[in-house]
Amino acid sequence: MKRTIGACFVVVCMVSTVSAAPITPSIDAYLINFATDLTYDTAGSGSDTLVSTDDGSGGEATAFWPAWPTPGAPTPINYSMPAFSMFGGEVEMGVKFTGSDFDASFLPFPQVSLIGTGLTGEGIGDFKITGRLDTLFGVPNEVLWDIDIAFATLYGYAGFGTYTFEALGTILGGKIADEQQIPEGSQAVIRGFVQLDELAFDEGYSPTDMGLGSSGGVIAGQTGLGEVPPGASVPEPSTLAMLLAGTAALGLGLIRRRGTKRA
Repeated sequence: MKRTIGACFVVVCMVSTVSAAPITPSIDAYLINFATDLTYDTAGSGSDTLVSTDDGSGGEATAFWPAWPTPGAPTPINYSMPAFSMFGGEVEMGVKFTGSDFDASFLPFPQVSLIGTGLTGEGIGDFKITGRLDTLFGVPNEVLWDIDIAFATLYGYAGFGTYTFEALGTILGGKIADEQQIPEGSQAVIRGFVQLDELAFDEGYSPTDMGLGSSGGVIAGQTGLGEVPPGASVPEPSTLAMLLAGTAALGLGLIRRRGTKRA
């Protein structure tokens, strides 16, 4: 299930230098990078869901920058297994998309623009990182970062299968929040790229459309405390094309590795 995180991080770092519609979150403190498998389910004509489950094997959230954006060495995140310490914590995420804010006046981009919230109720974590900030093994893992997602969006070009994911929420707690004295309720953001194996949405697609089935996929991204600037800034098509092409290459590489592992 786990990925080559270094390759993922090269791609997601590009996000921080490019503004993209619709909420363009910036990470101003405590950056954590991650990459994990997911399942996207169109669920008939109801809400779509994007879910990454906790399979108890770690290897997904690998580093924490406590002084971000000041350069410096990150703190490794590990995951306690019975006989060893796995590099990388576990990521668990649940989001539901309930509608579309597609606007033809913004064409050529974005051609797909979905909006939604966290999958659970208010005050319950929708994005959680579990692991340890030490290398102990055979001991319980701890919740390190816990976010209640209030708003989420998935957007990109039609027919491509690769999309930008952004989310805004509040910190509920976790060991990192406790050690860094981050108050509960502080604004947190998530940003990254999603690559779906078997789904590519048509222009103007909405979760209320006829269900298209489900698809596995991957997300490579970052989370931390952050801000959302007023208004939406849409990048030039050439810039978006470069970013999406890079993410498509990443996704194909992850899919190949997944196929090799299954074989």
